[in-house]
Amino acid sequence: MSASKKIIFGFLIFSILFLFLTGCSKQQVSPTQNQGQQSSTQPATQANAGAQKYILDEIAKHNNSKDCWMAISGKVYDVTSAISSHMGGDLILLGCGKDATEMVSAKPAHSMEKSQQNLDKLYIGEVQ
Repeated sequence: MSASKKIIFGFLIFSILFLFLTGCSKQQVSPTQNQGQQSSTQPATQANAGAQKYILDEIAKHNNSKDCWMAISGKVYDVTSAISSHMGGDLILLGCGKDATEMVSAKPAHSMEKSQQNLDKLYIGEVQ
């Protein structure tokens, strides 16, 4: 193989690898698919202005694996559907019915963007 073909081949392999690693192969969401979904770039106060308000006593009633709510940084999430897929296993149950802000913030995995996207889907309101 000639030197110029090796360079072209190497560039091609590098380009494919770059695209793969930077996520250019991710599925794109069209504006019509995204209708009605909250934009992650929208400020929380603006996006949650009309949100349902819950007191901690109400959240405390949802404290088991069949009905698990938790408060995190002033927001309330119904995480019941996420229990079976939680990477930390049953550790998620320690936050059921509580303000789990400290517990969640102590885990480095919870700061990842994917975790926040998952929580956004489970959002049900704000702590009053």
